[in-house]
Amino acid sequence: MSMGFRSRVISLCAAIILLTTTLVLGILFSPERLQARTTGKPLLGQGLQVVGIDIVFKAEALATLRRQTVGWEAQAEGGRVYPASGERLGIFLRHLAGLTRGRLASSDSGHFAELGLGE
Repeated sequence: MSMGFRSRVISLCAAIILLTTTLVLGILFSPERLQARTTGKPLLGQGLQVVGIDIVFKAEALATLRRQTVGWEAQAEGGRVYPASGERLGIFLRHLAGLTRGRLASSDSGHFAELGLGE
């Protein structure tokens, strides 16, 4: 094998590696992928139907909202049941549906205080 042929093979391999790397990096850092990562995914899936909402603080249920056939009702501490505004809950759920997931800042509970979160 002559040196001319060997250097051509090496150059060809280097060109293939360079082109493959360029292609992979182009796919990874494409504007569509970057926008999708910064935009975030919807917090709630599409087509979900909310039938109830539980409001909990420090593992204690404060209130429960349930969709009934004629509207919504709220059950407070002590078991008392009150009618709830379907219009207001609809507005709340539309806002909730518009939320998107961001990137995970930390899963370590030791960093919660830095992020302004309670435990």
